[in-house]
Amino acid sequence: MTQKFWTPLAFVTALTLGASGALADETRAPDVKSQVLAPREIFKKTASAWSGDIFLLPRRNNTLVDPSVLDPAGWYPSTINGEKLPPHPINMHGVAWDYDLRIPLVFWDARQQWFKPGSYNQLAVQQDIVPTLAAILDVPVPARKGGRVLRESLAKANAKKPKVIVIFVQDQMGQQYLAAHPGKAPYYESLIRVGANYKNASVAHVDVETSVGHAAVGSGTWPGEHGVAGNQFQHPGISRSVPVFMTQNGDDKSTRQFNPMLYFTPALSDVWTAATQGKGQILAVAPAGRAAISMGGHGALFSGGVKTAVVWADFPGKANEWSTEQVNYLLPKAFAGQSIEKWIRDHAKSSQSPDPYVWMGHPLLKKDGRMDATLAMATPAAASQQGELTIQAINELGIGRDEITDLVWFNTKSTDYCGHLFGYESDECGEVLRAADREAKRITDHLAGVAGEDVIVALTADHGAAPLQEMSGGLRLSTSLLRQDLNTRFDRRQNHIDVVSGVTSSQIYVNRSELAANGFTMKDMVAFLKSYQASLSPATNARAEAWLAKGRAARQRFFEDVVSKD
Repeated sequence: MTQKFWTPLAFVTALTLGASGALADETRAPDVKSQVLAPREIFKKTASAWSGDIFLLPRRNNTLVDPSVLDPAGWYPSTINGEKLPPHPINMHGVAWDYDLRIPLVFWDARQQWFKPGSYNQLAVQQDIVPTLAAILDVPVPARKGGRVLRESLAKANAKKPKVIVIFVQDQMGQQYLAAHPGKAPYYESLIRVGANYKNASVAHVDVETSVGHAAVGSGTWPGEHGVAGNQFQHPGISRSVPVFMTQNGDDKSTRQFNPMLYFTPALSDVWTAATQGKGQILAVAPAGRAAISMGGHGALFSGGVKTAVVWADFPGKANEWSTEQVNYLLPKAFAGQSIEKWIRDHAKSSQSPDPYVWMGHPLLKKDGRMDATLAMATPAAASQQGELTIQAINELGIGRDEITDLVWFNTKSTDYCGHLFGYESDECGEVLRAADREAKRITDHLAGVAGEDVIVALTADHGAAPLQEMSGGLRLSTSLLRQDLNTRFDRRQNHIDVVSGVTSSQIYVNRSELAANGFTMKDMVAFLKSYQASLSPATNARAEAWLAKGRAARQRFFEDVVSKD
């Protein structure tokens, strides 16, 4: 690993956190002046047969988390504005607050053949990206009910099609992520400055998570149509959650397989592959399979489709090795046998650093010599590897070398992994953002070298994130604890059929018949949730003692709003 990837760099973020060691009432990046949709409007857009029965809006800075988040064995320390934080639970997203919803949305091409530069005040959502690109490609939109064409930013009618459209979906990079690290993403900042920039771009659904955001970007519709309601798919037939796009045989996780059959809307990639009879190349690269499939579509499974290059690095049982599901997709040779661990170990051999296995004070190797794969995926090295392999795959597939438009979808997941482990505000995430920005520019420059000025660049994000609770004083609440409390309160019958089968970051799935058989109504459950309290303690916030000393209550109401799907 070359030294520039691993040598800690001193810098100051632009967060208004106060003096070192001080606690802020709320961690805020500089005001972005962005409007977002109201939570209840988002709930209405999300409500469907796939959604939960109750929608939740935790109070500002509070998040619902998987119980594993509260296991101290998985906690990492971080640094924010030079201030060292003790090991803390991971940070989350998923709710309908502005910090989760506000995202960049920019289109750019060098000669303004397809987009007019400028700042646009009109509300734009992720579901608008596909209709807009479909209008340029002159193909029908995939969804029955999708977003709108952003005509106000389109240049005059142009029968010519671009040679390449590259869509950067920067994971967790809401507007607050960029604002927290001014100057760390010069390429993204330049796109915002000179492109067609939608200042009021917003996520328009819950859960505000990777799978749903990428499905919105890839297909142009809402969860009620594409069927992706969250990173976990609540299967009504078995009354349990399974990872989205995954099938498995019983409880044996070793049998898990990704399956695009569970993606219920065509993606733009599917429509374009069929329209060009496979001559338009598709390359979708994302460390998470749920993101890669959401963008890359169904491959050969789609009617008239062919195998397309859709690759990810969380294939079950392969420990962050790049792979694919080979029935419907193809794996470019560039990615075969590659993993973040191999990349780091190979580069460590030539590193000038005194300890190439330590990044910003975080050891990448465990005591037994094994790689900390979770940490490795949250480093600049992960972004660098992904960018390099993607450029190799672009060459291998011949992308941009003829007049038929090729689509490149690129999701840098390392910014999201970093945001979870350290908080998007952290010094660590500033360095990961720098690397992701650098790779996006490298890919764009490479495509320009092949296709000239006939390249469209789109930049967006799948979601934002909550400020780190240790800095904001927010609460974390285990989804399993909430589910247990709800079943204790509303499930009195001893028949082993739960009233509440699942809880996500924004939704609760209720067995309404069982609820009624216990003598309760949805209104009863909503009222209970509106008054539900959670604890501020070291088990849920590593700086709880400091917040309690500052006067925060040990027990607090957890939810701002609760509404049933009815």
